[in-house]
Amino acid sequence: MQNKQSENASEKANLVWGSIVNHLIFGMGVPILVVLLGKRVDKKTGWRKILPTPWNIVLAIPLAFTGAFFRGWSDYYLMNVGKGHAFSSPEHGLPAPTNMVTEGPYRLCRNPMMSGTFMINFSSSLGFNSPGSLFLASPLYMLIDNLLVRRKEEPYLEEKFGEAFTDYMREVPRFLPRLRRQGN
Repeated sequence: MQNKQSENASEKANLVWGSIVNHLIFGMGVPILVVLLGKRVDKKTGWRKILPTPWNIVLAIPLAFTGAFFRGWSDYYLMNVGKGHAFSSPEHGLPAPTNMVTEGPYRLCRNPMMSGTFMINFSSSLGFNSPGSLFLASPLYMLIDNLLVRRKEEPYLEEKFGEAFTDYMREVPRFLPRLRRQGN
């Protein structure tokens, strides 16, 4: 009994640490790279600010918090309902979700964690007033991410969860959250 509790606590700790690393990489690291690339483009092209200061900050802050909230909310549901982690790595104690998650943020869109990352990327572009980041680097990241989801993640989930996932794909948008309820 004691051993089982210890094993569950260890598994939960691995999920939490995996989540922290995931958010550091995709919630902070990717947006920093997007801004750095965008600023380089701005310098080479001579592009100027997007918006006058402080309006860029006024718009960026709520968007960044919304994106961070979306990422955290998504992670919570994957760990607690899905019983796994978005970036599974069994050898590091990060199991893949065993249950299909269609609740919480996953009822709004299929990839709410990526939607949160996109919001953070856009808010970083606005906050640092970088047209190159907003109009080039951030959309490029979104395109690459979208291709990976279409080629790897969705076929894997379709194979794992079958018709239930196919129906879910048909009913729920990929990235842009559906903010109104469908028919009652």
